[in-house]
This record gives sequence, structure tokens and C-alpha cells, in this order.
Amino acid sequence: MSSIFKVPTPVKDLFDKFPLVEYPATQQLTSDEKDSIKSRTFNYINTPSSIKSQYSFKLGVYNTFLYDDNLVLSSDPLCLSLQISLALNNNLKLSKSSTDIIDLKKNSIYILNENATPEGILPIYIEENAKNNKTLVKNYESVNESLMLKVNSNKELILINLVDFIIYDYYIISVLFQTSKETQSLIYQFESSQQDKFLNKLHLSQSLSNLIKRNGFTIRYPNISTHFSFSSKLYISSFLQSSSQAINHEIIQAYESFKEALENLFNIYDKSGFIFFNNNEIPNLIDVKLSSYILVSGKLLKGSNFDKEFLKYPKLQKLSRDVLRNATE
Repeated sequence: MSSIFKVPTPVKDLFDKFPLVEYPATQQLTSDEKDSIKSRTFNYINTPSSIKSQYSFKLGVYNTFLYDDNLVLSSDPLCLSLQISLALNNNLKLSKSSTDIIDLKKNSIYILNENATPEGILPIYIEENAKNNKTLVKNYESVNESLMLKVNSNKELILINLVDFIIYDYYIISVLFQTSKETQSLIYQFESSQQDKFLNKLHLSQSLSNLIKRNGFTIRYPNISTHFSFSSKLYISSFLQSSSQAINHEIIQAYESFKEALENLFNIYDKSGFIFFNNNEIPNLIDVKLSSYILVSGKLLKGSNFDKEFLKYPKLQKLSRDVLRNATE
């Protein structure tokens, strides 16, 4: 089986002109390339009400995990929020691990190495037009902006900013400072062979350093960002110097802001008595974004301060399950 670090030629050609360009049809994949792609592809499930279109899409993600032993979820919260949003917006159901036949032409999520993108950042959205064989590629910021434009409540936009910045900031800090290398690799790297395992160890520092580029983290936490810049040497030194006053101050600041934001979010949901924000029948964008952190935290960040704080709010835990139910049943 091909290593995930070997990007298939058609995929590499596609990303050479990233991020918003139309491309002609690519050459045929070899059998090995098809097998490698299928092992990392999980189709959405169509329903009678699924939107029929000449377009199909793939969402490139870092890795996946199984929820309740059957449901395939993206292991990164930003990837997961788009995975769920795409399902809800297109009347699709989330992928199941029990799916025997993988159709590369169907809507799907796809485990991809972040080096396939110039910025080294996922998720990435790839849309294919079967009618004219054109491909459109969008980065996370572009897809997220499209989703945000559909939000017509100023209050929801404010809450989304809390999640996208404050919750995200402490999530990243938790991953960088409070999780083992094994857990970091489990979330942000795919492993299917011993060769992958060896290469992942060498590549982990770069994978983590790329995370601070998302959502403006570097602007708000410059000291942490400096130490986690793309360099294995700096990556090691960041842990040796993590007790420095400047870095400790930023970690404490992020933690306090996270707790305050989480309490505010809980109070809003608790007082409203609504299942979803604004008493909507299906999850809103804020519901999906917040739930994505709860789902990832409960499965992959157990024991961290990030997860412990979420566990204080059972109603938010229920919110995440309700969001999933809407995308699976």
C-alpha cells in the first residue's frame, strides 16, 4: 500500500495551483493509487432527500476516529465542523465504518497529508463537476466564509467568534502542551504501515507547527507561536522552555478566557431552553462548531483541562449528541 506521504501524481497536480482554480481532468490512477485512496476514503450516505447535483465533493482531513464503534468522524474540530455542516446542508448522512464499497465519485471525506496544500493546513474542500470534468478547490477559510454568510443572527455570529477564536486557542494549546506525542499523532497523522509510523515521528513537529497558522492563533499568542514555528529544533526547545514566564502567561490567559467563554455559552443555551440555537429544528452553525470540539475532546483529549471543563456541562454534551443524531438518522 502506498504511503500517505507519497502524494499521488493527479492529486499533486491538482494542488500545484491551489486554492481557487478550475482544473482539467487528471490522468487515470493506477491500481495501487486507487487502493491507497479507497483505504482513506469514507463516503457520505445518500438519503431520499439528498440534494442531487452534477457536482460531487471530497473533504480532505487529517485523520478520523470511530464514534460508537461505527460512525466515522474527523479527528480535528475544524475538519469535523465542516464534515457535519456538509452533511446537514446537502441532506446527507455521515459516513459509517461498515460501508463495504467505496465509490470515489461520491461525496466523501478523505484522509490527506497536509503537505498536499501549500500552507500545510487542512481541511480542504475539493469539488468536481462531472458535466465538464472541472475541479474546484477551496481552503478552510473560503468554505467557512461561505457558511458564515448564511448566518443571519448577530448574536450567533458573536458566539461563533467565541468558538472560532477562544475555544480554538485553548484547544491548540491543549494539543501542544497537554497531550502525548502518541495522541498528537493519532489526531493529526494517518498510519497504515510501519513506514508511516517511522515517517510520522519525523514529521510530527511540522504537523503541529502548522496548526498555529489557523484562525489567527499566531497574532493572539506570539510567544507560543514563536517556539512552535516550523523547526524540529524549535519544537523540542518549546517544551524545554514551556515554563518560561511569557509562555506560561499566555497559557494561563488562554485557559481563563476558555473557561469564561464556555460558561457564557452554557448560560445562553441553559436559559433559552432550546435544543439548538434560536430554537431551530436542525443544528445551526454555532451548534455544529461547538459540538465538534466536544466530540473530539471526549474521545481524543480525555484527562486534559480542555476535556475536564467540557465535562462540567452535561447539557453541552447532550447538544453534541443531538447534533450528531441530526446528521446520522
